[in-house]
Amino acid sequence: VLHGGGWDCPFGYHYYSEDGFHWYGSNHVKVYENIIEQVHEKALNLSRRERPHLIFGKDGKTPVAVTNGVTEAWPCTLV
Repeated sequence: VLHGGGWDCPFGYHYYSEDGFHWYGSNHVKVYENIIEQVHEKALNLSRRERPHLIFGKDGKTPVAVTNGVTEAWPCTLV
């Protein structure tokens, strides 16, 4: 999973590597976008999702979740 482009492209894309050096994939295969659906809340429309990390199951091979750093709204204002 690779973070996408700039502010106008807040997506994650599917890439893979068998050796950690040579990567293959496409910016046409989206694996996540900036909208997060929630079960008991309204959807979150984020400005960005960055730094994707996959969480694997007990077998060490099955992906069960993805975590991201996010920006809720632009411009960023911390109070």
